[in-house]
Amino acid sequence: MRQFGEIVELRGDIAQVRVVQHSACANCHQKCGLAHEMKDIYVEAKNMIHAKPGEKVTLELQDTDVLTAAFLVYVAPLIFLFTGAIYGSQALGSEIYGLLLGLFGLGGSFVAIKYGLEPMLKRGRRFHLAIVGYSDNLKCNQKGKQTT
Repeated sequence: MRQFGEIVELRGDIAQVRVVQHSACANCHQKCGLAHEMKDIYVEAKNMIHAKPGEKVTLELQDTDVLTAAFLVYVAPLIFLFTGAIYGSQALGSEIYGLLLGLFGLGGSFVAIKYGLEPMLKRGRRFHLAIVGYSDNLKCNQKGKQTT
């Protein structure tokens, strides 16, 4: 996955990068007025090319890491929800237990991801953005909309 951004701050070999996040309809030219919001997000990335603040850069994260992260954040909680619901209703014999255990599994998975898995992944080598090049050909207007 590639993104484009502008370096805001440097801390050693880690750069804080401003990335403009576009809504799904940001490039639509219809006049419906829906979902034209753009907002800046700030991410940390390893500065592999020694870029300086103010420079526009290309960020990269491995596609397999993006898919794994999507699975962990979206699919794993659903697995815990359904597992808890099925176990509660079948083994304990009540739909109320199924509902409660399903919600407990869902909530527990979010807590486990946030406070257990996330710190462990931050210490590892996977799931880290890297600055891999300059994007001098990328022109951004003041609202951050990308044009070529």
